[in-house]
Amino acid sequence: MRAAPYRGGQPRARKRKASVGKNRISAVIYLPTPLVGSRWCLVGKISPPLSGRLVFSYSYKLTTAAAQMNALLAFAIIPVPMTLALPATFKAYRNPHRTSGSQSEVPQYTIASDSTILVRGYQRYNLKNHQVTAILSYNAKFEWIRKSLMRVRDDINASSLMDIGCSAGLISHLAQEVGYTTVLSLDHDAEYIKMLNEIVVLEKLSPVIRPRTFSFGDAFPSKVDVVIMGALIHWVFTCTANFGRFDSIMDYLMTTGTRVLIIEWVDPKDGAIKAFHHNKCGSAPQEPYEESLFQRALLRVGTITDRWALPNRATRIFYTVRLDARGNLTAD
Repeated sequence: MRAAPYRGGQPRARKRKASVGKNRISAVIYLPTPLVGSRWCLVGKISPPLSGRLVFSYSYKLTTAAAQMNALLAFAIIPVPMTLALPATFKAYRNPHRTSGSQSEVPQYTIASDSTILVRGYQRYNLKNHQVTAILSYNAKFEWIRKSLMRVRDDINASSLMDIGCSAGLISHLAQEVGYTTVLSLDHDAEYIKMLNEIVVLEKLSPVIRPRTFSFGDAFPSKVDVVIMGALIHWVFTCTANFGRFDSIMDYLMTTGTRVLIIEWVDPKDGAIKAFHHNKCGSAPQEPYEESLFQRALLRVGTITDRWALPNRATRIFYTVRLDARGNLTAD
């Protein structure tokens, strides 16, 4: 039976079967398509994201005189597995309730009567005269970071640091406080970067702290001695970036030229992952999101010199990795 010509609007669903006859070949191909109003996209114009499965039933009438085809198209949306599909384009997650970024907390700051800057949002801290005077959330975590940055500075005579996923800039301010003279503060959240730039100007720290909007996967702006990446691995694995393998993430981080990497592991059992399901966001991973594979990726590029778990949250673990000794290491 020939299909009725398409006359606009949503087509009626009808089933088609693939068949091979003496002088006719019929094939059914399943392709993804976006539905825009009442118009359908043809094969050559289809683009993700998926919003259904469009069935094209091609019926080719063959002749012995020439390779002429008489193609008839019939359309249907049917819930069956795709036998041929265009790959979906990765789309990084962004919080739908904000104009930028993935976190739900909105960045803001106020200036107290004594000129103390009260920074609020995902990170909460107070700042005055180039010093962090109060850490109001995860105090033990950031005090450990402060001490670790001092130790690394002394161990390798470090002067430059990259704060990847800097958020409201707490780690960046701790770094300049303990003596780093160049601090690159990177985050994909334009609102946080805008706020941090304003705070840096108020504190007259522009020569030291350099905030900029940055998406994980972009080329890094320069080489540095130390890279710190806190509470970000579960986002960039497949949700806000499209890596899917720990080795790929480490190879990318190595392009910073860093000698020491301080990176926070967020376990699948962590409350944030159990609530948001980061591992089900974005693209499908190329390997399981497991600490053992994360550790193996670290050991492939360096040697682990420290492993520290948050006292009241054992699902958050900081690793310090020396990368300038990696030539003597194996992945075992």
